[in-house]
Amino acid sequence: MIETEKTTGFICQVIDCPHRTPECKGPGERLVTIQNFVDLAPGAEVPLEGTASVCPGCGRTGIEKRFVNGILHIVHVQTTELLPDGMLTDPLDTCDRPKS
Repeated sequence: MIETEKTTGFICQVIDCPHRTPECKGPGERLVTIQNFVDLAPGAEVPLEGTASVCPGCGRTGIEKRFVNGILHIVHVQTTELLPDGMLTDPLDTCDRPKS
């Protein structure tokens, strides 16, 4: 299972989240999660993200993603923010995938 850490958000009040904290104040607050793929077993399927694999550069587990620049990266940690018009994903810890 992916470890997530909720920063703030009103959605946990709507779904009666068991991890609700005092920071979850109400509508208008941001819903940001931190997804850490490092502790996943290689081959684990992550919904909407892909399959976890071992990074050839650093040996930690991550998810392969191709960014706008066309370069393949291994994402180890990312934040995801729920927005009114979609979702914003921002990689925090990545390695460039070496060319084979």
